[in-house]
Order: sequence, then structure tokens, then C-alpha cells
Amino acid sequence: LEIVEDENGRPCFAAGYPLEGKVFFNLSHSEGYAAAAVADCPVGIDIEAFSQRDMKYIDKILRPDELEVYDSLEEEERRRYFFEIWVRKESYLKFLGIGLKILPKDLMIRDEFVFPRDGSYEGRKTQLLQDCPEGYVTSLCI
Repeated sequence: LEIVEDENGRPCFAAGYPLEGKVFFNLSHSEGYAAAAVADCPVGIDIEAFSQRDMKYIDKILRPDELEVYDSLEEEERRRYFFEIWVRKESYLKFLGIGLKILPKDLMIRDEFVFPRDGSYEGRKTQLLQDCPEGYVTSLCI
């Protein structure tokens, strides 16, 4: 089994390998936990721990309308809201396999769909996974 990185750094099976183009996977880790997704189509997954140090990225992740919602929440709800938005956007970017060619704050979320504000890529449904360790949140995009 030979795993390589594509031109954007996303792991994939090496060219010529029998599973190339038939089985897709994505990996993520945060502090002490990891998440993996395997499917018969492109897939993205992200797991994040509710870390105070990561709150410094809020202006790079949240759009102005999302910041308004964030500011309206009680303190204990803010962290969960921020990380739920983050993992949904990150799992979408990992699904696309384009790295950070689109900044997270340039992605919009409507209902369960994430899509670029400029329409450069098709939107996709993301799902927050329910069975996460305490203090973590995970999103799957397929």
C-alpha cells in the first residue's frame, strides 16, 4: 500500500495502485485524538479540541455575520459555536483538496451546506458528528 500526497498535499493512493480513484480517505488530528474518513468518493474530515489558544484565529475563520452571532451568545456557548463553524469549513476545504486557496472566512454556511462566497466551487453538505470525546467537535464533508 503506497500513500502519497497530491499537488495540494492531500493524502491519496499512489498512481497505478489498484485503489487509485476508487477509495478516498482523509485524516485529521487534534491534541490526543484523531479522525479518519474512508469513502468511495472524495471526503473531508476535521476534528478540533476546544482550545483557548486557537481562539486567536477567530477573525480568520468567522465571517462578519458569524461574528455577530458569536458576540450575541453567552460565554460558554461561544467556544462551541466557533469550533463548530471551524470544523465545518475545514472539512469542506479538505473535501475539495485545495489547501487554503480559499480562506475559511470566505466560506459561507447556510443550513448544513458550506460554499465559497464567490461561487468558485460547488457547495457541499457537512455534518457535525455526535459521538465526539468531551471537549472536541468533528465535521464530515462528503
